[in-house]
This record gives sequence, structure tokens and C-alpha cells, in this order.
Amino acid sequence: MMLLIIAHHFVCHGSADFESDLPAFSLVWLRLLEMGGKIGVNVFVLISGYFLIEAKSFKISKIVKLWLQVFFYSALLFCVTIYITKEFHLSMLPNLFLPISFRDWWFVSAYFVMYLISPLLNKALNSLSKKQYLRVIIVAVVMWSVIPTLFNVYLESNSLLWFITLYAIAGYIRKFNPFEKYDRKLFLFAAVVLAVVSLALRILLFDILDVVNTKFQPYVNSPYNMQYLLTLLISICIFVYFSKLDIQYNKAINTVSSTTFAIYLIHDYPSIREYLWNYVFVYTKYLGSIKIIPYSIIVVLLIFVFCAVIELIRQNLIERFYVPYLSKLDKFSVFNTA
Repeated sequence: MMLLIIAHHFVCHGSADFESDLPAFSLVWLRLLEMGGKIGVNVFVLISGYFLIEAKSFKISKIVKLWLQVFFYSALLFCVTIYITKEFHLSMLPNLFLPISFRDWWFVSAYFVMYLISPLLNKALNSLSKKQYLRVIIVAVVMWSVIPTLFNVYLESNSLLWFITLYAIAGYIRKFNPFEKYDRKLFLFAAVVLAVVSLALRILLFDILDVVNTKFQPYVNSPYNMQYLLTLLISICIFVYFSKLDIQYNKAINTVSSTTFAIYLIHDYPSIREYLWNYVFVYTKYLGSIKIIPYSIIVVLLIFVFCAVIELIRQNLIERFYVPYLSKLDKFSVFNTA
């Protein structure tokens, strides 16, 4: 999922000009890369909801650990920004000390609040019967996915409300296992089919029919919005497929997965993002060449590996010294989710 998110940023923050006459292979490839980002976001939140819904206690240590990680990268990347730009203003300091409040990373801000209120979400959702729970999900999906998809109307929706919706969906899957009798391959097949449909719609609306300058323009970006119905269905199918895999404990997988959040923090910090895609990886010269495919793959992998290495260094040089002391904070927990 993190690879999909980086690939999405490669396109949406990069130098692609879709209004130019791109060869068909470049167009399809870039649209394919562009599609994965919001799927990745949805799946990350589904994973959280799946495991948090049955949490017996709210651990302050985890939220402090998350905040310290965010603050570390905010401070580090703030210094890197000053070094690169040779500029410093006092107005920049609030973002340094309060990166979550000032939304340096929109995902972090929404996720942080969702995690803080997760004990209350659990109490509310776990008090519902199966039928009541399903009704809540149906209402939320209709309001914040179906209606926006069909009519481009967002009913007072925002990232936090959408994350809560995904949290509830994952919780329902964990509690009631509605897909138990279905083979996992069905969900992989469904994800692929839905992805092809979504990709085809994007290319048809934007690149072939060129509706960008018509009254249909608001619908052009819908296929790649995280609340878009097809994106939601693809995300659920991918999540369910992997939840059905019998993967035993694997230290390598766990080690790599522990770095993914930091990979996002590093490569999508506002100033780093601008520098990365406008100065380091400028791929304009490859847009009309088949080289755009291997180039994009190499760039995505390089960013993933480079950022993962930085995070592993942080974990071993900094985090391992304070993590053992954070568990002492849990006795002050204000919520009991049992």
C-alpha cells in the first residue's frame, strides 16, 4: 500500500502534463500509478479499525509514541528545509512544534484524532447488534461514498468522518466475519476487475471525452477520490484478500512494515515533496518514451528503500531508548474500553 501511495505522489505531485499528446502506453501507465494512492490510504485505515475495534484498553503509550515520531520528522525535515532553501521565518515555528494541528500531513491529523477517539468509537459500535451495526455502515457509505460518487455532493464530509466510516467497516468485518464462506481469490479477482473499470472511467472521462471544460468537470477526479465508491470497494476487496492469507510470523515483513508510516512522513513533508518531485525526480523527458515505466518503478522503490533506512536508523538510535519508559504512561489511561 505504501508503494501505491508513493506511485500516486509520483504522478500527482510530479511533472506529468496530461493535456499534452501522450502516447497511449504513457497515459495508461501514469493513470494506473495515479489510482493507487487513495486505495492505499483506505487500506491503512481499514487495518487500524480491524485491530482497534477489539482493543481492551486504550494505551497512551501508543499515542505518545506516534506523536514523538511525527515530531521527530517534523523537526528533522524542518532543518533540512532551512538548509535547502536557506530561508527561516518565525512564522514557520508553529508548524515545527505543532505539525499535527497545522496539518503538515493531512493523513496524520485525521488519523491522530481517529485514534484518540477510538475508545469511544469502540463503545458505541460494540453496543450495537449486528443489524444495527450494518445499518450504521449503510447510512455512512450512502452519505459519504454513494452520493458523492453519483452527484458530486459531499454532505458535510471530511477526512476524519471518512476514516471513522472505514474504521466501522473494518470493525464489522472483524466482529461478524461476513465474508468467511467466500474464497479469497474471489476478492483478488474483484479488486482487479474494479480497478480496470475505474481506470477505464478515468481515461474515458478525462483523456478521451475531455470533459474537463464542461459541466461534468467536477466528476473528472471522482474515480481517484478516496470516498469514490469504486475506490472503497477495491480497498475492501484488497483488505479482505490479505486478511484471508495464512501468513506466519515473519521478522523481515514486520521490520519493513514498521517503517511504512515514516516513509510517508519523510517523502510527503510539504517542502520535501516539492523539492523531490520538482528538482530530484523530474521525469518530463521520459513522458513520450517507454522508459517512463522502468523509471517510475525505480524511483518509487528508491524512495521506499531510502526512507525505510532512515526510519530504521531512527528506531535503533533514538526510539529504542525511550519506548521502554512509555508503557508506564498506560496506567494513567482515561478510557477503559473493556
